[in-house]
Amino acid sequence: MERTKFFPDSRDPTLVVRGWVKCSKDGEPMDLFAPAKGILGDFTWLTEYLESIASCENQAFPDWSGGWGCRSNLSKATSLLAGSTASATSIRAAFAYIVSLPPLNWSKSKLRELGVTGHSPHATLCDVGRTIGKRPNFPFEVDAGAARGFSKEDRRDLGHWAATASSASAAADEDSDEETDPPPAHFVPARRGRGRAGHVSRGSASARGDMGLKSEPLF
Repeated sequence: MERTKFFPDSRDPTLVVRGWVKCSKDGEPMDLFAPAKGILGDFTWLTEYLESIASCENQAFPDWSGGWGCRSNLSKATSLLAGSTASATSIRAAFAYIVSLPPLNWSKSKLRELGVTGHSPHATLCDVGRTIGKRPNFPFEVDAGAARGFSKEDRRDLGHWAATASSASAAADEDSDEETDPPPAHFVPARRGRGRAGHVSRGSASARGDMGLKSEPLF
């Protein structure tokens, strides 16, 4: 999702966060919509933010350049790179630098103490399910049958979508009597590591290169 692009919504530019991503999990483009508000209130900065990224082809996380050390110290950055996307590592480093400034003044040890980590985008659905909870509350009347949240088992399934798909594919192959072509030469099967089944160890190779499902330390 680092390659998401944001732009003003045609109907409610100050109330709606509008975005587009070229390739979602199913390989197809996806339109994004969200209310322009969070737990701290309305996104009063939205218009200014969209204007600031317009010169970078509306990239949500444009890459930047600057003097030595600009990756971990944004004060040394001198320009944004149009048409580029910052890596996940650079985004995490930028986040750490921003929260180290007043008023938070969070050190790396503070972030580790709080358990702040970077994680694979494949964990996003798990986070959504955890936020909603098993029994969500609504400020209006909702039929009990429809007011269902996400249990621990539901969240586990959401996080194992890649492993589930791989298992289903393997089962289909076992049931088939037809011969299949060998994988291409550049294909490297994922190396399964220690831990729960279906998780890929950090640093292990996969066909896409970014399929690791475990949380990555921010530092």
